[in-house]
Amino acid sequence: MTDDNGAGPEHAQPPSVLAARLAGTPQRHDGRAYPVGGAVLDPAATSAELAATQALVRAASATEVSAVVSTLVHDLGGALVVARYADPATAVPVDVSLGLSEPVLPCAEPVSVAAMRLAAVLPEFLEAARLVLSRLPDRTAGLDRGDHQ
Repeated sequence: MTDDNGAGPEHAQPPSVLAARLAGTPQRHDGRAYPVGGAVLDPAATSAELAATQALVRAASATEVSAVVSTLVHDLGGALVVARYADPATAVPVDVSLGLSEPVLPCAEPVSVAAMRLAAVLPEFLEAARLVLSRLPDRTAGLDRGDHQ
């Protein structure tokens, strides 16, 4: 532990917090550089989320970000359906289109492991995907749309 204010071990900060502070990283979550993980999901969901997060970090286009989100939905046991055709009984009410197409909803059987995984993982993951999109130089680059040259 690193003592960041000289007041003794009771005020010690984890090295990651000190490094983040020195790097100018915004502090949130009670002084931590990143939040403590929430409830532990099953290993398959955790593995899928980790792989998707690693792919998201490497995404260089909006198409790649969209593909990562789509793959994660399938890896968590869900399917995708255009919102206007979605069955309210099976649709998870989270738009995964990222504004790149018409709204798309994940779906899974109600009260299933897949539905639980989707509800637990997708909201926070989509927030990260939107952040990645916002940082891309041209968020429409790589989209397969007829209106872009």
